[in-house]
Amino acid sequence: AAVNRQGNPRDSRTPVTSQAVFFEETYHVNPRLGLTVGARYTQERKVLDIYNLSINLLTNQILSVFSTQGANAAIRNFSAFTPKFGVNYQVTDDAMVYASATKGFKSGGYSNSARALAGADFGQETMWSYELGAKTEWFDHRLRVNVAAFRNDWRGLQFSAVVSQNPPVTGTSNAAAAYINGFEADITAKPHPTITLTGSVTLLDGKYVNFKTFNPGANLIPFFTPGDPRYTAAIAGKTGATYDASGLTLVEAPPVSVILSGQKDFDLPNGGAFYVRGDYQYTALTYFQPSNTAVTSQPAFSLYNASLGYTAPGGHWQAALWGKNLADENYVLNVSTGANGHVTAPVGLPRTFGARFTYNY
Repeated sequence: AAVNRQGNPRDSRTPVTSQAVFFEETYHVNPRLGLTVGARYTQERKVLDIYNLSINLLTNQILSVFSTQGANAAIRNFSAFTPKFGVNYQVTDDAMVYASATKGFKSGGYSNSARALAGADFGQETMWSYELGAKTEWFDHRLRVNVAAFRNDWRGLQFSAVVSQNPPVTGTSNAAAAYINGFEADITAKPHPTITLTGSVTLLDGKYVNFKTFNPGANLIPFFTPGDPRYTAAIAGKTGATYDASGLTLVEAPPVSVILSGQKDFDLPNGGAFYVRGDYQYTALTYFQPSNTAVTSQPAFSLYNASLGYTAPGGHWQAALWGKNLADENYVLNVSTGANGHVTAPVGLPRTFGARFTYNY
């Protein structure tokens, strides 16, 4: 039987060489105004050093061999110049406003599960991120309010998906362009020294501006949405199946996310302490595939958690009881797809209770 250098049917490596130079400096025009400028230049070299052997275990017949070892090595080079600009102004001792524009970079590469060189590689991803925000404190530091509005503009946004389960193959696609607009607010309040209230809200609007070549896996789209005009079936010997996700919602970018919590602390006569805490989390409709099919999404859901704890005098011993997902909500963490409309969705934990004991020395 044909074997690779280790005598194994599969041996995958992706050697990476990365080099970069960078600088960042903040210049204070005056005690309240600061200007920041920075830049980075990165070069990366990636090699697909792979040997994949497919065997029929019943007949011991070799079905296929794909190797890029030795003279067949596949190599790609990536580079990017990524600047950063920022300004911050201390309006008062308790309020600061800021703005920034930063370019990010993620190199491309290869799929280690590839069975052919065609389609094994994917391109680099770049992003311009713009942010405008404020960090403030009020009422003698009893209230903290931080807000930010931002926009991320991607070119070549990378997305990985399971495109085959027999054999298991994961492919990575590049969306030509995508964006996300967002707003975040974080609030911490202490209306009383023993009460802490926190809350955060995130609003997102993200779309694939141009993503005509998403690989939806084997038969997922025709199985659940037959006749979808965005879907183009595979052509034997030429191209794989593609899906035009242009204009659809970004994956894992729910339009609304909310987290609220409240904690009450009690000082005990023996020098110990006790607390009671409650948490609430809301997540709006979330898609896990660029095709935005209902079967690969998670409808809006809420989680309720609670805990209470005790700290012994001296602070060395702590004990806590906790409960998670008290309403026993059914929800999934992700959705992956395979052949013939096969869908796998790991679920979140049901109603769960536990205890925790810690000792600090």
